[in-house]
Amino acid sequence: MFDRDEILEAIRRFHIEAERHFYDLFLEARRSLTLRGWQPPADIFETERAMVIRLEIPGAREDEVQITLSEDLLTVSGVKRDEYEGPGRRFHQAEITYGEFSRSFRLPWKASSEDVRAVYKNGILTITLHKPPPKEVKVTVEREEGGD
Repeated sequence: MFDRDEILEAIRRFHIEAERHFYDLFLEARRSLTLRGWQPPADIFETERAMVIRLEIPGAREDEVQITLSEDLLTVSGVKRDEYEGPGRRFHQAEITYGEFSRSFRLPWKASSEDVRAVYKNGILTITLHKPPPKEVKVTVEREEGGD
């Protein structure tokens, strides 16, 4: 017969092996989703003179990130590669997203490339879009004739 400690050890080993298989399956499912692309998290805020968009893309190479601007639509796209090189691996946990990404932002005004500055530092892409100067519009006030 088995004693209590042997049974508990067998259950613990089974649990560890089941978790490894789960993470392997989870990774495959997650990787197949990334084939269609993913969207990096972003912060968007406004200052007095600019709108700032910050994207979190650590591990993406600067030369594999594209920023396109079409009037009032700014799109950031690229790829973040899994650079692991070595023998087969078995995951115990898989949370980092890899693959192609794309994110588009509708701007409140039409911008030109001269209004855009992009800096990639420490895994954060910061895009600053300078606001256009306010337009002065002259409004004529009409006097309403007759009164009640």
